[in-house]
Amino acid sequence: MDLSGLTSVTNASELTEWLAANMVTPVSPAISASDMGTIMQKMIAILGAEGGLVLFNVYESNYTIALTDKAVDMNTTSANTLTIPLNANVAFPVGTQIPVTQSGAGQTTLAGETGVTIHSADGKVSLRTQYSWASLIKRDTDLWWLSGDLGDTIAPPSTVIQINLTDTELPATSSGWNNLNLSSFGTSLGLSTTSGGSSGCSVIASVGTPSSQDWKHVVGISFGNTDFPDDVLATCWLIRGGTTLSLTVSGLIVDQVYTVKTCAADDASGDGPTKVTVGDSTQLGASPDNIAVELTFTNVTADSSGNLLIMFDNTAGATLPLMSAIIISTT
Repeated sequence: MDLSGLTSVTNASELTEWLAANMVTPVSPAISASDMGTIMQKMIAILGAEGGLVLFNVYESNYTIALTDKAVDMNTTSANTLTIPLNANVAFPVGTQIPVTQSGAGQTTLAGETGVTIHSADGKVSLRTQYSWASLIKRDTDLWWLSGDLGDTIAPPSTVIQINLTDTELPATSSGWNNLNLSSFGTSLGLSTTSGGSSGCSVIASVGTPSSQDWKHVVGISFGNTDFPDDVLATCWLIRGGTTLSLTVSGLIVDQVYTVKTCAADDASGDGPTKVTVGDSTQLGASPDNIAVELTFTNVTADSSGNLLIMFDNTAGATLPLMSAIIISTT
């Protein structure tokens, strides 16, 4: 077959014209396997470059997507992770869309490098089963949307969840804090990460019997640690009448290890210290007057439903225990 002119074909329109003029029946002289291979390579090069042909790159282990990936297929028997790089490392154009398939039996989970946020329905970031597929779309500099046949693995916080316990008038103004108001008792609050993306988690607050709670604007509390800024320390929740205050955080990953920090205080009126229980571990927040103390709980895991109970009470003998904030991070 005469392939003259094929090398000068540069786009789909020219390719269509060349095929119409040359691929006629009967082909004379007869087309060889080598000639057909040359023609197919030209078709793949042009249609792949113009987005008219989706070419899957197949990977058999953990992988970080690159600009050369138009579509990704994860083909392995082991659980694997497909990582989205930070824009500063790999600058995909906003609007990039990458199909992801799982042809192997090993579940594929998508994760972002630190600073990358993935939004998906219910925070799910894993393909459901073998032969599932999903579409990954870049919506902003380090923000991607994921949609498709997703499974039960829930995205951990991409950075940190910070919860400020406040009244309705004095929310924290420091960036990255979720303000949980006294008026929100019994209402689930969706939690964002410090970068502003959805964490896939929520929190709900409740009090024991008698149902009595109050807030207190504490003046002069100091800490000297940037984990808890001054405007977060300025407003504390306190418990009256010997009751307990419970915060249930849901949407966490089962078997994921977390670190939980809380900030307890003791003011000049003798309110405090606070007894804090996180999961199965308890600490007492004893502190000098007007000094906030940080309690750190390590190796914390959620229950089988992805829930974590954080409870404050004054059974340790405090007059009115004070609590300001909670920080939850992956270890």
